This record gives sequence, C-alpha cells and structure tokens, in this order.
Amino acid sequence: MKNKIRIFTVLAILLPFALAAQAPGDDFNKLFHGVANVLKANHYSQRAYDDSFAIKVYAQYMNWLDNEQLIFLQPDISLLQQAGMNIDDELNGAPVQFYQKVAAVFRKRIVETEATCNNILDKPFRFTINETWQSSQPGQSSYPASKADQVAKCTRWLKSLALERLAAMPLKEIGNVRAEQIVRKILLQNIRKKFADYKSYSDSLFFYQYLKTIPYSADPHSFYQTEEESQAWKSTMDGKRAAYYGVGMQLSEAGGYLTVKATIPGGSAAASHQVEAGDIIVSIEQENGEKEAVAGHNMNEVLSLIIGQEGTIVKLHLRKPGGALHTVALKRAELSQEPPRANSLIVEKDGKRIGYLRFPMFYNGAFMDIRKEMKKLKHEQVDGVIIDLRNNGGGSFMDVAQMIGDFIPAGPRVQIRDKDGKIDDNRDIDGKTIYDGSLVVMVNGGSASASELFSSAMQDYKRAIIIGAPSFGKGTVQGNQPIVEKIPNFNGGYINTDPLGGALWLTSQKFYRISGRSVQLKGVTPDIVLPDYLDYTRSREKDNANPIPYDEIQPAVYTNWSAGYDLKAVTEKLQQRVIAIPVIKQLRENQDQLRKLSQLPLNLQWNKYMDRQKAIAELLAASEKLQKSDITQAVRLLQADADNNRRSPSQVSGQLLMMKEVETDREVAVAADALLMMTTAKTKE
Repeated sequence: MKNKIRIFTVLAILLPFALAAQAPGDDFNKLFHGVANVLKANHYSQRAYDDSFAIKVYAQYMNWLDNEQLIFLQPDISLLQQAGMNIDDELNGAPVQFYQKVAAVFRKRIVETEATCNNILDKPFRFTINETWQSSQPGQSSYPASKADQVAKCTRWLKSLALERLAAMPLKEIGNVRAEQIVRKILLQNIRKKFADYKSYSDSLFFYQYLKTIPYSADPHSFYQTEEESQAWKSTMDGKRAAYYGVGMQLSEAGGYLTVKATIPGGSAAASHQVEAGDIIVSIEQENGEKEAVAGHNMNEVLSLIIGQEGTIVKLHLRKPGGALHTVALKRAELSQEPPRANSLIVEKDGKRIGYLRFPMFYNGAFMDIRKEMKKLKHEQVDGVIIDLRNNGGGSFMDVAQMIGDFIPAGPRVQIRDKDGKIDDNRDIDGKTIYDGSLVVMVNGGSASASELFSSAMQDYKRAIIIGAPSFGKGTVQGNQPIVEKIPNFNGGYINTDPLGGALWLTSQKFYRISGRSVQLKGVTPDIVLPDYLDYTRSREKDNANPIPYDEIQPAVYTNWSAGYDLKAVTEKLQQRVIAIPVIKQLRENQDQLRKLSQLPLNLQWNKYMDRQKAIAELLAASEKLQKSDITQAVRLLQADADNNRRSPSQVSGQLLMMKEVETDREVAVAADALLMMTTAKTKE
C-alpha cells in the first residue's frame, strides 16, 4: 500500500472472451483469490502482484466498460483511480471490492449517457463542420471533463457512425436527406439496445469481467473460462462448430447494396430456385409482418434479421439484376457449420504438377488429415508442394510438432522453455518423412503461433522457401489449470480442496526456433517478402496490451536439410525476379498509402470524409486487381477428389471456391515459380 502509483493509463483493446452469466453466490472471494493464486504459481512470467500489475488490471477493466471513453467523466476517473490503488491488495488476499465501486458509478453514468445520445439523435446531423473523430488510443486518457464535453464527444462519435453508414448507401437512389433520417433511426435503435444491455449488467457480470482481466493483464493469451466456455473451446479445437438456423446464402457488399453472392447447397434459398447470385436484398420481413429495409444496415445486422428460430418463415424482398422486384418466403432450417479442414489441389504450370495444400487452423487431428492429403498429392506425382498457412491462426501444439517431424528426418522440432528456465528441444527421432520433395510455405500477418512454429522450423532447416508477408509474432504456449482453493495443512504447506469452478488458460511456456531466436513480437520474416495490401487492417502481437517480451536462447544442435541444390542461390534469384515485377512495386506503394490513410483521424465534414473514403476505395480496388495474376493458372481437383458423391455438398462447394481463388492468386503464382526454379536447380545438379 505504500508509495502507490497514482497515474493510471488506459489501454484501448477489446477483451477476447465471452462473459459469464452467473456468479457463485458468496464464493466471489474464493474464486477470485483462487484465480490469482493459480496465475501467480504457474504463469511464465507473472511472479507477484504489485502497483504496476494493478495499473494493468485497472486499465483492462475500465476499457471493457468504456473503450471509447464516453461514459465516465474525469471526476469519476479520479475517484476510481484511488479505488484502483487497492487492486494488488485484493489479488494478494484482501476482500474483493473494486468491481462494486466501479459498477456503482457506471450504473449512474449510463442513464445520463443514454439520454445524451438520444437527444443528439433526435436532431439532424450537420456535416458541414470541419471537426474530427478518432477512437481512444492505447495509453491515452481522453475522458470528458464535464457534461458539456461529453455531449460534444458523443456527438462526434455518433456522427462518425452515421457517416460510415451513409458512405455505404446508394445515395443517388435514396437521397441525402432521407438517407440521413434512415441512418439516425437505425443508430437510435442500436443505442437503445446497447444501453439496455448496459442496464442489464448484473453484479455477477461485473465480478466475472473483473476476474477475467487478471490473467489478461499478465499477457494477451491468458484467460479464465467458465466450465461452459471450456466446453465450447474444446469443440472449436476438435473442429466442431455450432449449428444455426438460416436459409443458406453467402452475401456481399458492393456499391451500397447487399447482394447474394451464392446460395449454399442444402439451404432453403438454393432449394427454392428463386434466389440467385446478384440478387439485391431490399428488405426482410418476419412472420409477424414486421418489415425492415436493408439500407443503412451493416452485414451483421442483416444476418441477424435472416437468422432465427428453426421452422419459422422469413420473407426476402429482392431486386433481380434486371430490376424486377421479387418476394420469396423461405423456411429457416439448421445449417451445420461444417468446419473447413485440410484440402489440396493441383496447380499445373509449364508442364509441371504442383501440389497446393491449405488448412484453416491446427485443429486436433490436423496432422493426420495433412498426411492423407500429402499421400494423395504424392500419388499425383507432384513436382513440389505449396503449404499455404496464410491466415492460419495456429492451434494444437501436438499437431504442429507432428507435422514438423513429418517433413524432417530427425532432429529438434522446436525449443520450449518453461517458467523455471528448463529447455526441451522436442526432438523428432523416427528418421522418417512423409515427403522429401521441394517445398514452399506461405505466411502473412494472420499466420500465428503454430503456423509460425512450422514455418520457422522449415526456414531454419532450409527445408523450404518461405513466401509472403511477416507473420503475427506469437511465440508463447498456453495450457489450462483448474481453479482450486488453497487450504493450509499442519506441516506449513497447503492442500487443495475441490475445484472452485472453471479453468485458467495461461501462458506457461515460450517457444524458440531451433536457431535460438524467438518469433515472439518479431514473427517470421519470409525469405521472399510480398506486399499485403490488407496489412493495414491487421493487428499483430506487438499491438496487443502486455505482450511477453522478445529474447533469444542458445541454438539447438541440428543438421540442415540437404536439398540437392543451392537453395540460397534459388532464393536470391527469385528475389531479384520479384523485385523486378512492376505490379509488386505498385502493391507496396498502395500498401504504404493505405496504412497512412487509415492512421489519420476521421474528418466529419462530408466532402472531406467522402474524399478519404474514395481514396481508400480506389486504392483497395486497384490493389485487389493487382493482387490477381494476369494469367489464370490451371488448377484442378485431385483424382481422389473428383467423385463428388464421396464428399458433402459443403466440401464440394468449399473446394470449388478454393480453386477459383487459387486460379488468380498472384502470391500462389510466385510460390509456383519458386517450385519450378527449385525443380530446375535440382535437375541441373
């Protein structure tokens, strides 16, 4: 309690977990202290609870409640900062009270803030004033100083939301005045729902969120789960997804309209033969006759109107590509979200057959599916294989360790250090590989954790050429610990009683490349770096709050892969070829411009806002066009997959969609070129 730090900073980041609905009655303190004790005893780096850690917990909790810093006023913050000075005491065993003090202030302020927003939305917006809006930034405190400041800030916030929707509407058809009225009406509905949710926050919800900020304040990948959340997490890792009740459509946004991209086999939209690609959704009507125009709504809001209870009817009012209006009544039915698994294709180029393998995550059992796909590719006698890990966020450590071992004969797969400093090189000793041909691995900013583990191992062993954009930068390993109560025994130690409920997923280890470097914060830098024009939209580990720092250890003892040719020379030759491609240079310039535009505050003056949106849209459209190869690549299914009767409708449609994407993917074309060069070099040797 002595020398408490009185300056708190607020870090703007959303907490990536669901909220529990019930608290365990009088056991709040036991559960809270149980989580605190398990974290301190088992986390990789969190050893003690002091003022600096209290600041982090305070920041995360306040951000959950008011991430745009609109609700609390500066006098509230001064008061709550004083209460936050006791957070470390609560973590060390004192009664848990901080969340109650915050809840009392929050409940008062949301009533006032809702009234403020309602008053603002009751009047037309003026978009002629030259003012800006920027969301709260990490480490900055921008709470309103007074009620007048709050009105001004809420006005700018709501104007930014209105402009975002207006910019996506077909204004020539709707008209500026009517469109503004539509948007304000939708925003008012959303504000009422938002504040109704705020008002329903129970004491247990305030408590559980406070509980969940503790591990998240230690690092961004540690979190507490209730038993129900743990089951849902397990289902995700097992490759299962919950079913939902809809009509089976894929939608897209273009030109201010929401259109049907495709119908999904097995859904009522496809079965009706009345819904086609290109149809514009004008409005959606429920069974009770309630009809909602789509204009001004975003994609998620439209989807929530279409999805509903099983067996109920939803009417879609459509405009056909020719302009005719048509209404179709569709019955909602269960649509199982069959998870995408490992899939492969054949890319035919310059008389060579190249295998292309892609999977969305390292789900439990992924390595077995990959072995099956590789067996099929070998049967096709491919001249090389592309493993596409772009946007693969990681997953099971066991599966990626097995997969690394499948592509090297023997040796360390990854170095793992625990909280006590003990290092295990996770050695593969079977002396076998499932494939010993040429290999290219593709990554980008969405490739994380297990994807980085595999790609870095292939890079260090010189087993593959890595192509793409720098990866995410997550070099930590998580495991779960049950929450138990510590009870002193007569020997001066502790005994554990029955679990208190839920589990703590916490960072307990850190992984390092066999070269001794870490991917933590720095990620994997590809051998051939290609521009990713969407990179400005991606956040990486270094952008998260409280990441584990980067460091290095001693390299493991390992032997490089013998490719039978000079892999370094092939890589350098490919690099020179890529640099000389004008399209690649233009994509890099577009990427830089998009990043700069995205970092500017939003100007709320209509013309300036639209100029910015136009510039971004033009850069995105140009980049998307450039990203596609000038020459359509010859892509086909594997012979083993040619019989559609052996696969589900969703598998068939998913693989056909993947074929269409790969046909014009410029990055895949570069990867294919790399394999052709590797094959040529091997032949010369």
